[in-house]
Amino acid sequence: MFGFTKKIVQPVSNHSQWNKIFAREQARLLEGLRDHPVTIEHVGSTAIPFVPAEPILDIALGIEPSVELDALRKNLDSLGYEEGEPQGMKDSVLWVCGEQAREFHIHLMHRCSTTWNDLMLFRAALRSSESLRNEYALLKTELAGKYSEDRKTYTNGKRAFIERVIRQYSPKRPQFTREAMVTEIVSALEKGKNVLLVGRRDAGKTYFVTKTLIPFLRNTGMDVRYHKNMNEEIGDLPEDAVVIFDEFEIRDDREQLEKMHPEEKPYYTDSYLKKVHRWLRKSEHIPNRRIFILSRNEEDIGNIMKTTSFEFASDVVVIEVPAWKAE
Repeated sequence: MFGFTKKIVQPVSNHSQWNKIFAREQARLLEGLRDHPVTIEHVGSTAIPFVPAEPILDIALGIEPSVELDALRKNLDSLGYEEGEPQGMKDSVLWVCGEQAREFHIHLMHRCSTTWNDLMLFRAALRSSESLRNEYALLKTELAGKYSEDRKTYTNGKRAFIERVIRQYSPKRPQFTREAMVTEIVSALEKGKNVLLVGRRDAGKTYFVTKTLIPFLRNTGMDVRYHKNMNEEIGDLPEDAVVIFDEFEIRDDREQLEKMHPEEKPYYTDSYLKKVHRWLRKSEHIPNRRIFILSRNEEDIGNIMKTTSFEFASDVVVIEVPAWKAE
């Protein structure tokens, strides 16, 4: 049964339909919030394979830092959501939805705020670690057995584990500021090198590249060509053009990403891989300076940062893009 009552704690085995239910609600939200630039992410235990979860979906709804959280009130009201009780988090507002029992929790916050980054990091850590998933599943089962009628104690009992995972997986590597990244990228390009920008999927890499880097490069006189879609034709390029490949993939991505996001396996079809390899061949035969933008989880980013070369491009300068911090 989908939906739960507030008083009883009843986690169920991970359900294969959670992601389909999320996809339907995500589409409904995107339509109802079409006048606002939002990012909608599936979070909580229903977003993590093999972890018991209560039959309610947690959704992180991220908006630009410049937009007030109250700006979406009218839209969420019209979509059947009601503002929930305060959660004790200054940067998040809870909205709940469900006719007879709660079915969806929306955690409304500014994209890449502290809470947003913690949610994404915790999800990525458990999706990529079987031992963490097993530990969390056992903890939730034990807490539910002891505190089935005490939701507050059940929730508090998970806090130490969640905080430990966030501390453990938080980036500890030195990171560039956005301004320093621009300087480093320009320096590499001027030396004829290629650049790999790597970061979490939600780090704001594309926003940084399109809103900050490309305008800066063009203002300095560089000819910049940006390719977001694998189906885009590259065509003939001037020798001095800088070519940017967004959401670039490397050859072993299928195995790694299926481990990280097993619920998204249809994404990694043979037809998709053929597109990836066609794009690889295109990029390999382009003599121009190149910038590659790559999404990874924290463990993979650490491994990449230790690597000095990549099979798709030689003489690569690797720069980690830190998650965008809300002011």
